[in-house]
Amino acid sequence: MRSVLFALLLAVALAPKALAHGGGLNACGCHFNGKTGECHCHRPMACGCECEPPWCGRRLDAEPLGPARGLDVRFGAQSQQASSTPDAPVAFRCTPGLLTGAESEPEALAGGCGVERWKVKTLSDPAAKDLHRQKPRSATVEELASMPAPPWSRAAPRSAAESSIYALEACVVAYALSGDSDLHVVVQGESGATMIVKFPDAASCAPWSHAPGLMLQARDAFMQLMPDPPTSNFKCLQPPIPARVIGPLFMDKVHGQVGVAPNGAEIHPILRVTRRKGNCGSSSRR
Repeated sequence: MRSVLFALLLAVALAPKALAHGGGLNACGCHFNGKTGECHCHRPMACGCECEPPWCGRRLDAEPLGPARGLDVRFGAQSQQASSTPDAPVAFRCTPGLLTGAESEPEALAGGCGVERWKVKTLSDPAAKDLHRQKPRSATVEELASMPAPPWSRAAPRSAAESSIYALEACVVAYALSGDSDLHVVVQGESGATMIVKFPDAASCAPWSHAPGLMLQARDAFMQLMPDPPTSNFKCLQPPIPARVIGPLFMDKVHGQVGVAPNGAEIHPILRVTRRKGNCGSSSRR
């Protein structure tokens, strides 16, 4: 009892110091100390900001770019041009990096498959029946990334927002094979904003899915579009590949995923994917 009381008193004593820096937090949950210029993260939750959590560099080896150097990929949570402000995304040289560290810690894996809200993620929940037959709504990365984020619960059923199918046109900028057997794909919109779309392994991790055939076909089609097979190392595309993906919205929790939207919005699982017309430049669509 004494140890608990001591811990509470210590937390209260330290709290003012932790909050004494002043200034708001950026999209990554961090800010620069106005006096020392040091980067502090009080609520670390994403990567891609000028001031970001220290574990970001362990998952994707990236360095700031000047004009016309390397692949301009903004793994940020904002939809504005890169600038010197803490909230703006910075352009990164995307080089292969392991999909490990903070991203895999919050969720335990079961035989290489996910656990948290896994039935919702794989269209295996009762509310997903016939969802794959729904006519898709057209959407952009920016639109989906700006939707309100609901409170997170690992046991939450499918929400109303997650009961719609979307057709998303964007550019694939990076992809990897994650620990839950999903293909983790980062797509980019016109503004440089990014979000994640995922291809589960329906054959091994979704035995009760309402649309396993579509999931398998989509995963195979994505692999045929990519220049190399996915591995646990991120593969960064130069130039990015223009694509159209179709699937249900999934609102994931934000815990430092590479390319995550600020609200955790994903298309998960992907039911169809095709290469769309056009090219990808510094912006996702032209």
